[in-house]
Amino acid sequence: MRVLILMGSPRLGGNTAELCKPFIDEFKLSGAETEYITLHDKNISPCLGCYRCQGVAGEYGCVQNDDMQDVVRSILKADVLVFATPVYIWQSTPEIKAVMDRMYGLNKFYGSAPREVLNKGQSYALLTTCGYEFEYGADLLGEGIRRWCVHSGLNYLGMYAVRDEDDLASFKTEAAVNGARVFARKIIGASAPVIRRYKILTDFSRVYRFLQETYDPVTLNSMLLPQYFEYAHTHPYFDYFNTHRFGIMEDGGEIVGIACYEMKPGSCCHLHTDKHHSHLLPELLNWAERELSVKTESGERSLEFWVTDKEPDKIELLKSNGYTLASSEPINIFRYNKPFPERALPDGFRFIDGTEADYKKLHDCFWKGFDHDDNPDDDFEGNIFSCNSPHSDISLMTIVVAPDGEYSCALGMWYDEHNRYAYLEPLATVPKYRRMGLATAALSEAMKKRKCWAQNIASAARASFIWLSALKRCAIGNFGRRNGKPALILSAVSL
Repeated sequence: MRVLILMGSPRLGGNTAELCKPFIDEFKLSGAETEYITLHDKNISPCLGCYRCQGVAGEYGCVQNDDMQDVVRSILKADVLVFATPVYIWQSTPEIKAVMDRMYGLNKFYGSAPREVLNKGQSYALLTTCGYEFEYGADLLGEGIRRWCVHSGLNYLGMYAVRDEDDLASFKTEAAVNGARVFARKIIGASAPVIRRYKILTDFSRVYRFLQETYDPVTLNSMLLPQYFEYAHTHPYFDYFNTHRFGIMEDGGEIVGIACYEMKPGSCCHLHTDKHHSHLLPELLNWAERELSVKTESGERSLEFWVTDKEPDKIELLKSNGYTLASSEPINIFRYNKPFPERALPDGFRFIDGTEADYKKLHDCFWKGFDHDDNPDDDFEGNIFSCNSPHSDISLMTIVVAPDGEYSCALGMWYDEHNRYAYLEPLATVPKYRRMGLATAALSEAMKKRKCWAQNIASAARASFIWLSALKRCAIGNFGRRNGKPALILSAVSL
C-alpha cells in the first residue's frame, strides 16, 4: 500500500507536524510505502479556473507549470491520500486549499474530454489539529472532503482531530499519540484490498458500472464488456447457480477487480481490474484457478481465459503460470466517421425492429441460426427475458423478415453512452437464408440506426461499433494438465 501525506501547516515544526510523527511511524511499521510532502516550501499557485484541464483526456492537463505537477504525480501513485492540516477558521490552510483546487484536473467532468476520474477508487483521510472540539472545530472540513469523495468515486476513511489545549504538549500526550496510531491502523485495514464472492442480486449493477467505467474502447483493455456481462446474465444457458464463484476485489468498499466466467465455469473466463489495481491480477488469478476451473473426465482441472493482445500484463501473467495460446480471432471495429455501404435486401424481405418482434419467431431464428437443429424447442421465454434486461433497447434490434413472415436473420445491439460505442450481440442467420447478404444488410441497417439515434447525444465521429462473434468465442476445446499444473488455456484476440 502507498500512502501520501500532504502536510499543509505553515509551521514545519508545529502541532500538525508533531501529530504526524506517530501516524507516519505506524504506517512504516506496517510496511506501507509512505511519502511525506510539506507544502509550505512549494510553489503552488491558485487554480486559474480556465478549464483547460477539462479538455485533456487521460492526464492531469493543468497549464500551470509549478510544483503542483510533481505533487499530482505523487497523488496518482498513492492508494491513500492524507490531508494533514491545522484548522484555523473552520477550513484547511491556504496551502492545502490550493492543492485541493488544483486537483480539479483529476476530475474530467466539465469539458470535452471523456468523463473520468484519474484517481477513482483512491482513499482520502484527514489528520487535523484545531482549537475547538472536533464537532465544532473540524466537522465542516470533514464534511467537505466526504462530499468530494462521494462526487468523484473516492473512499472517505474519516478524520482524526486533536484539540490544541496546551500548544505542542497537547500533541505529545499518550492519548494523542495512541489515537494517531490507531487511526493509521484503521486506514491500513480499510484500504487493504479484499476478495469476496459475488452476490448476484446485490452486486450485478455495481459490477456493470465498474466494467463500464473502466473499459477503454481505444486501448481494448478487456474482453469483458459490460454489455456482454449483462447479456450473459440473461442468457438461457447462463449458470446462475455457480455465480457465487465469481471473485469481487474491493478496496475501501469500492469494486476494483473481478474474476468471472461468461456462461459457465471453466470456459471464457476473465480477469479485470481498474488501472490502479493491476498489481492484484495474480491474486485474482489464484481465485479463478481455485473457484472457476472445472474437472475434466481424466480428473484434471481446466480453465480458459480470454484477453486481447493489448493486455500485455495479463498475457505475461498467464504465460508465467503455464497457460498456452489456444486460439485467436479478430475484433472487428467499424467507425462511424466513414460512409456506410448500401446493402439492399432481396425482393420480398423487409426490416423490423425489436418493438415489433414476435418472440416465438425470434426464438426460432436464433435456434436455427446458431445451428442447433431445424426443430426449435418451446422455451422462447428466454428471448423475452434477454430482450428486456436492464440496459437493453429493443428498438436497436434489427430483424429481417422473409416473404413468408419467417424471421430469417436477427441481431441485437447495445449502446454504451458512457464510452460512445455500440455493441452487437447476438447475430444469427437461419441456414436456408445464408449467402443472400442478409447479415451484411442487417449489420449496415443497425449501424445506420445507431448513428442516427446517437446524433442527439454524441458526435457520430466519436462513436464506434464493436462486433464479437459469440458462436466462435465458445468454440474452444479443453486441454489436459501440463507439468503438474492445471490445463489452462490462454486465448488472445488480435486486431
